[in-house]
Amino acid sequence: MKNMKNRLVSCVCIAVALFNSCEKNDEIIDGEESGNITMYRADTSYISGPDLSYNLEDFDPGKLSRAVEGFRDREFKKGMILWSPVMGSLVQEKILTFGYPETTPCWTVAQWASKYSLKDAKLEILSNGDRVYANSAKTLATNPDGSFKLELKGKQEWGDHVKEPGESWPHIILAQPIYPEVIIPIAKCENIYFSLDGIREYCYNYMSEDVDLRKYTAHTVVNFIIQNRHRDTPTYGKYYIIQFPCYDYRYDFPKKINAYDVGGKEHVTGMLMYGLSGDKLWDGTFKDGKWHKTRKDILPIILEAWPIATQPDTPLEGANINDFYLASVNLGWEVTGIFDASMRFKNYSIKAVVNP
Repeated sequence: MKNMKNRLVSCVCIAVALFNSCEKNDEIIDGEESGNITMYRADTSYISGPDLSYNLEDFDPGKLSRAVEGFRDREFKKGMILWSPVMGSLVQEKILTFGYPETTPCWTVAQWASKYSLKDAKLEILSNGDRVYANSAKTLATNPDGSFKLELKGKQEWGDHVKEPGESWPHIILAQPIYPEVIIPIAKCENIYFSLDGIREYCYNYMSEDVDLRKYTAHTVVNFIIQNRHRDTPTYGKYYIIQFPCYDYRYDFPKKINAYDVGGKEHVTGMLMYGLSGDKLWDGTFKDGKWHKTRKDILPIILEAWPIATQPDTPLEGANINDFYLASVNLGWEVTGIFDASMRFKNYSIKAVVNP
């Protein structure tokens, strides 16, 4: 835990509420909950969606042979630190062992603004190999094959309450600090190859049709934290975020982000969030209920965002790119409305080709 204070910013998941509205035709379903009939709209599933396989980049085998893997413990056998639900905090509640004897965690799990901590959840090992911690509001499952599942039940978290302005919302976020265990200096990289596969298992909307979905959703994103790690500089510890959207209830393909985190909730950072839209990233829409994947060199996007992140009157004004590293990566659910949702992921990897 020696470096935990220095890495606090690197682990913080940035929640996003700057979206545009989208019309959807959802199937109305009667769901039974605690003996009562509950109405929800199931997310639209298409028999087939557009083929965007041209988005998948080919990674140079020669470069991959000398690349360094950013993630450690990709089989999830060394445990995870479970953070307290207090929004934005990094207070350890427990180490989730997943039934393995060695507990030297690389991964962390944030459950910010949740009313139901996983600290009392009992481990269950399923026939498919999943090692599961679950309660009435969340499920975290890992598998020795490197796949994992994240589920968040907003109906349990919110009840019938609709989020008010400035009110935080529940998260389940899987994260890993990269720096200083793995050194990935942005200015010395040739490539930073990112891989991820995912499948939306389900998403149910319990909110009435007149609720403005520009403000409420269930979505998953990947955040890459690009941070100044040079102590003797004015911008030490400051960062910007490359954000890749995975799934958003409202859209076939989530919108891109280019905005500063300045309001709309209890915890704000003031830092730039910059990314791609889903149709520029994935090989298809998660709305067809099938596995989809991304293969992307993220270095060009990191460099594209640099002049925006460092323009005058911003937190990184005057920063030097030689001081910046890939500090951490996080992935998970944010549920700003009354939604139940689940996704499974696999092939989660980030490989950097670094010049000497």
